[in-house]
Amino acid sequence: MKILVITQTVDIHSTTLGFFTRWIEEFSKRFETVEVVCLLEGKCVLPTNVRVHSLGKEELEGIGHLPAQAGMSEVRKKIQYIIKFYSYIWKYRNEYDAVFVHMNQEYIVLGGFLWKLLSKKIFFWRNHPYGNTWTRIAVWFSDMVFCTADKSFTASYKKTKLMPAGVDTGIFTIDPNVTREKNSLLCFGRIAPVKRIERAIDLTATLLAKGISVTLSVVGDALPRDAVYVEELKKRVMEAKIEPAVHFVRGVDFIRAPEAYQSHEVLLNFTDSGSFDKTVIEALACGAKVLVSNTSMKDILPQGSFTPGDIEDVQEKIKNLLSLNGVESAQYENMAKELVEKQSLKVLMDRLASYISNSKISL
Repeated sequence: MKILVITQTVDIHSTTLGFFTRWIEEFSKRFETVEVVCLLEGKCVLPTNVRVHSLGKEELEGIGHLPAQAGMSEVRKKIQYIIKFYSYIWKYRNEYDAVFVHMNQEYIVLGGFLWKLLSKKIFFWRNHPYGNTWTRIAVWFSDMVFCTADKSFTASYKKTKLMPAGVDTGIFTIDPNVTREKNSLLCFGRIAPVKRIERAIDLTATLLAKGISVTLSVVGDALPRDAVYVEELKKRVMEAKIEPAVHFVRGVDFIRAPEAYQSHEVLLNFTDSGSFDKTVIEALACGAKVLVSNTSMKDILPQGSFTPGDIEDVQEKIKNLLSLNGVESAQYENMAKELVEKQSLKVLMDRLASYISNSKISL
C-alpha cells in the first residue's frame, strides 16, 4: 500500500516538529512508498522509498540559507502554496492509495473533495482542545480521525480513535552520563499562554520564599504573536526578585531535547485539559518526574504527578516529588516505564498502519 503524508514541516532541527521526521521513517517501514507534502522542508535524511515535496515556504520566506523573495504579499504566498498543493496531489494521484494529514485541517478542506472523487481514504490526526467550522468539515471528509486526548475537540466523533503519543524510546531514554541537577524544575516546549508558564514562575518564587532551593529552566521559543507573553513572564521573574533561579533558554531541536529532560528533576506542565502533551511522556522516558494539571493524563501518570492546579496542592506535590526515597523512586520509575512503553512510537505506528492498511475492510 502507498501513502501520501501531509504535514507542516519536515526538518530534524525544528524545535516543535522535528519529531515528525521519525514518523515518516516509521511510515516508510510499513508502506511501499511514502509521498510527503509539507509547507516547509529543512534538513532531513529519509529512506529511499520516501519523496518530499515542499510548498516552498523556505524559499519564499528565506528560511535557512535561502534568501527571502522580496515584495511578495502574504496573499500571493498563500495562493502559490495552494497552487503547488493541488499540483502535487494531482500529479502524484497514482502514487498513493490513502492520505494521512497531520494536524492541519486546511489541507483536508482544500483536498477532501478531490480525494473523494479519486476514492482515496483520508486519515486525519488532530489533537487540540478547540475546533471550528473548518475542523468539522475536515472531520466530515475524513474516513478516520486520530487523537491522543479524550478531551480533544475531535474525540467525541464516532470515527475517532484514541492513540498513543508516539514517543521515540530509542532517542528519549535515561543517560547516566548526564548529570541531573538537584531540585531543578523544567518547562519545555513552545512558550505560549496556553502553557501557563506563569504558574511555574509563581511556584518557584513561593518555594524559594519558604527556603526550598529550586531552579527553573524555561526552554523553548515563542511565535511572534506571543512575544508580549514572553516579556510578561520575564517581568514577573524580575518583580518576584528570583532572576538567579530562573533561566530562559532558546528552544532546542528534536535531537537535543533528551538532554534537557535528562538534566532536570521535574518537568512542569500546566497546560489545560484537552491536549496530550507528549513532552510529559518524553520526560518520563528520560528519567525525570512530572507534575501535570491536564485531566486527560490524570489516570495514567505515576502517583503524585497530577495536580488540580491550586498553588497549595502544586507546592505539596513538588515537595513530595523532590523528596522521594529510594524505594519510592523505584516505584515511580517502574510506573513511568510501563506508561512509556504503551505510548511508544512503535506502538503508535503499528496501530496507525493497521487502521490505514485495513481501511478498505473496516470502514
